Amino acid sequence: MKQLICLFALLLPAIAYSQKFPIDSATQKVTYKEVVLADGLTKDQLFSNAKLWAVKTFKSAKDVIQLEDKASGKVVVQGVSQINTESRPYDHMLGYSIDITVKDNKYRFIITDFTVITGKVKPFSLDAAMGIKGNIKEDGTYSAFFNKTAIPEMRVIDILIDDLKNTMAGKAKAADDF
Repeated sequence: MKQLICLFALLLPAIAYSQKFPIDSATQKVTYKEVVLADGLTKDQLFSNAKLWAVKTFKSAKDVIQLEDKASGKVVVQGVSQINTESRPYDHMLGYSIDITVKDNKYRFIITDFTVITGKVKPFSLDAAMGIKGNIKEDGTYSAFFNKTAIPEMRVIDILIDDLKNTMAGKAKAADDF
């Protein structure tokens, strides 16, 4: 059993580094998208949950919500998250656009237009960084340097998606019991 645990511990970094950003075939941009079933939830409930998610995720929902159209069931958010890397906490930030469209019993999210923001260089597109020679090897894997920065960004996106799904399902934690 100990050998199995040790083997898993040794393989875990390789598994983590084998993750790849999803590339939309039409736009050629890094794009996370999914249609999620939400049985029993109306369009209005899901729309309210999308707005609630923006409120609890960002300091000022008013500043990040770019579009809020209840009739079409669409909420568009322009957000920024801080990224922790192995070398330093809050090394840089990741900007992105989130398009949430709701219908009865389901919703779709599309997260794209990623921008890497650091204090050292001018903000740049994650898509552009992926196109820099050397960041992606011929076999499709990422360079060690790109992995060091890309993996924390993937983790932030995964956490963002999990939080969105929980809030949309009505599983948001209440701040208090009132």
